[in-house]
Amino acid sequence: MTKAGLSADSTWGDVQVSSISGKPIPIHGGPAGLGIYNAMQTVAGKDGKREVVSGTSYLQVVTFDEHGPKAQGLLAFSESSNPQSAHSRDQTEAFSKKQWSTLPFTEQQIKADPAYQVQVIKE
Repeated sequence: MTKAGLSADSTWGDVQVSSISGKPIPIHGGPAGLGIYNAMQTVAGKDGKREVVSGTSYLQVVTFDEHGPKAQGLLAFSESSNPQSAHSRDQTEAFSKKQWSTLPFTEQQIKADPAYQVQVIKE
């Protein structure tokens, strides 16, 4: 552990990371074979850490109440593989921190999005 730069009180986030966009991001989860629902597959990195190579990608949870469905979700490994993109690590950081995005359902919720726009496509 010391050789890998880890101490006895290191957390799993110190060990298992995603470095796809540069700076390592701590990733929770583990091998599905151990019964871990948030399945992550890793390979040993040169630095002694475990680099995530596959696993959970899109997550969504939905609950229902008297007003209809309430959904939250995220892309565990962001939208862009371009490290220069603002979207190369944003969702991965949110996933690491367990910060889900609220997903709109009703037309009113969808139109309330500040980035909402309509595009009409004609043949």
